[in-house]
Amino acid sequence: MRTLPPELIRLGVPARVAGLIFCALAMGSATLTFDWIVVHRPELNYVGEFAGAVLYPSDIMLLAGVGFWGVGWLLSPGLKLRYGPLYVFLPLLILVVLASYSGLWAIYSTQAGFVALRRLLLLGLFVVMATDAAKALLPVLASLFGFGLVHAAVGMGQVAVGSPLGLELLGEMTTEELLAGGVGDPRAYGLGFNPNPVGLFLSVVSVLAYSLFLLRRFPKWAGAGIIGVFGFSLLGLVATDSRSALLGWLLAVILVSAVALYRGRENQRIVLNKLRSLAVFVFLLAVLAISASTVPGILNRPGTSSTAMSGLSNVLGRYDRGAVSAGILSRVSDWRPFVPVIKDHWAFGVGAGNAPVALKEAWIPQATESYFVPAHNVLILMLVELGILGAAAWAAIMAAPLLWLISERPRPAADLGPLLWLGPLLVLLLVSLVEFSPWATQDARLLFTGIVGLWAGSLAAGKLSTK
Repeated sequence: MRTLPPELIRLGVPARVAGLIFCALAMGSATLTFDWIVVHRPELNYVGEFAGAVLYPSDIMLLAGVGFWGVGWLLSPGLKLRYGPLYVFLPLLILVVLASYSGLWAIYSTQAGFVALRRLLLLGLFVVMATDAAKALLPVLASLFGFGLVHAAVGMGQVAVGSPLGLELLGEMTTEELLAGGVGDPRAYGLGFNPNPVGLFLSVVSVLAYSLFLLRRFPKWAGAGIIGVFGFSLLGLVATDSRSALLGWLLAVILVSAVALYRGRENQRIVLNKLRSLAVFVFLLAVLAISASTVPGILNRPGTSSTAMSGLSNVLGRYDRGAVSAGILSRVSDWRPFVPVIKDHWAFGVGAGNAPVALKEAWIPQATESYFVPAHNVLILMLVELGILGAAAWAAIMAAPLLWLISERPRPAADLGPLLWLGPLLVLLLVSLVEFSPWATQDARLLFTGIVGLWAGSLAAGKLSTK
């Protein structure tokens, strides 16, 4: 085998660092509203991926990141690729393979091919993060915290002034179009196209900051900054009024706290002290939010029945528009229109990204005024698009954190690497039960793939001391 010149070998590390930075920026910028329409099917009456194919700026960043890192890997002798445990990597690989081959039987093969290319790129992101999990920590934290603070600030500003603050500056839509689409109501959109993706992003950021503060030791100034990110992103999350993201945040915080206490028995007093501090901080934030929501024109808009601080109080809320439903309980049952599709295509599915067009053809092919979107449950969506094997692969990914917790149960020491990413991963997996975004939209699939890669890479990197 020919030996590379030393000059080239020295470029390996900076190339990998550049790749990590671009990948981190892709994860942070995935929620931005920019997109370029490549293919659009107007009969599906929806702008975006569900009605064709679009290109996002984060696609370009991800391509650059995986490309730079791949060159750096080739120039780094002895650097072995890490995939994490097989029970994490293998199901993800199966999903990518199924998506790639689904174009052979898809209803709309062009869409399946476009989705398959994205899945291949996402598999590259997983390998990058799993292999260089330790080096990726700072770029990912900087990107997620930075974009999270911007989304939270803009979102709370939108709610406060009752206008699409910041969105028109992006050049995506005019003020009239934004207001016609609902922007400017009491929910925060941040710099995204919908409150729910921004809410999910802020939920991930807040839980990540919570886990970081709980599990690591910092100088006081750094700890104060992390608490600030946690609180500010939490306020932004509440301003989005995204019920699924709020519920995912709550459950993830409870689970991470419980696991940290159990695994950190050697430092239980430190963990308890931090939990008390965080509990007091959250209480003060709640008082602030409730107080602000009572001020007319600040966090509640005239003529509306809810406020941006309504939180989980309207968890049972529901509305229906064509094939679109909202409200957590209504979304649990919105898989029913897909029953004919599942019966006819249970073995192989209708093809990656083909759920909306399959729904239109199987349910109400004559409809022209309805929106057609995937089922608000990724497990059902996998069954629709990739068949029984795809659903089984996603179920295995959802079970992976539980398998890890069970397998590591006898060990008392906290493994801080995996625990750090466990909370954000749990948010995404919990939300996948009532949202399609971790598989179907750019904002969450980039977050999910990158975070599951960081978690798997931390598992493979060995145990970290709690001291």
